[in-house]
Amino acid sequence: MSLLKIDERLVFLSAEFENAEEAIKMMASEMRSEGYVRDSYCDAVLEREKNFPTGVPEEGLGSAVPHATSEHVIKPSMAIAVLKRPVRFNLMGSPDESADVDLIFMLAAGTPRDHMVALGKVISILMSSEKTDRIRNLADPAEAADFLETEINDKKVENCI
Repeated sequence: MSLLKIDERLVFLSAEFENAEEAIKMMASEMRSEGYVRDSYCDAVLEREKNFPTGVPEEGLGSAVPHATSEHVIKPSMAIAVLKRPVRFNLMGSPDESADVDLIFMLAAGTPRDHMVALGKVISILMSSEKTDRIRNLADPAEAADFLETEINDKKVENCI
């Protein structure tokens, strides 16, 4: 059984948003339309982002991992957006600071444990410039979904938690 479903319909390459809130709203709306999250998911992500921002600075452009608790999830999944133009996200651990982000991983895990495992796997991807560069340069949503499905559902990391 996989930890998260990476549906190519939730992979947005060359996406354009005015700001982080617009990105979150659109991605959450698509996740809801595809039956992965409840109506409450978007507001929960936005509220969590206000109190506990998820921007991750990197050399060059950063990433963000907006998410909500499992009570807002119907089927575990993740949406991914690679942005044409970066948007600003406040930083994880430093909410008064922000960074330009061009890569967004929006998590919707089924249980608190799965949430922690998935978050760890996403952070592992973010720590590899080879992997983030590959994601940023993919042109096909199906290829991106396949790559991320393999990375996220790799049992090696899950067994360490």
